[in-house]
Amino acid sequence: MLISKTAPASTGPRFIHIGGTKSLGRGSREKRENLKKNKKLLTFSAISVVIVLLYFGYLQSRPINIDSLNFDQNPDQRSFPFAWEDPTDLYLMELRTRYNLEEIVSNSKSDLERVEKLCHWVHGLWKHNGRNMPKKSDPISIIEEAKTGKRFRCVEYSIVLSACLNSIGTYRSQETTNFPKKVSYVQCYLYTFCKFILPRAKAVLNIPQPTKGSPNLRS
Repeated sequence: MLISKTAPASTGPRFIHIGGTKSLGRGSREKRENLKKNKKLLTFSAISVVIVLLYFGYLQSRPINIDSLNFDQNPDQRSFPFAWEDPTDLYLMELRTRYNLEEIVSNSKSDLERVEKLCHWVHGLWKHNGRNMPKKSDPISIIEEAKTGKRFRCVEYSIVLSACLNSIGTYRSQETTNFPKKVSYVQCYLYTFCKFILPRAKAVLNIPQPTKGSPNLRS
């Protein structure tokens, strides 16, 4: 805003610019208000931190009463027998006859060689896919779904291999999963060597020959 103020005739009109004073005053007030808000926020934050620290300090200073644990020193005489699948089970008989498992392991010279042949057979049923799951989790359903081109995880390899080993009646096997490492394998007991072995159908390698000795029951 320009305000004209008449000056003496000898000097002519003189203009004085005073329009910016109001806008400068408004900006200063806004800055002061923002500073006040920031100071209040900082003060509130500091008080909150102090309260939290005092609370945690109080919790740590409190005595914690923990009852001592007493254990029974007498050995447990109870026996826990394992429940294995029976090769005469109707489902295992169907698995054995439908896929000619006895023919696959025929002419094997040892139990270990039978395990190796079944590992190779199960390994060739499908290619590994760590993110795919079958519609049903029983061995026959997995094999039939794999025939349509589906791929499954190492868990399904172990389920099928364990059932195949149990169906031929020579072994005692079960599927086991190592959850921290997300690895599934089969625990198979060989009576010839009195030991458990851990065959995997996902990655078929030559199974090392175990040494004959005392039972190594790790199930």
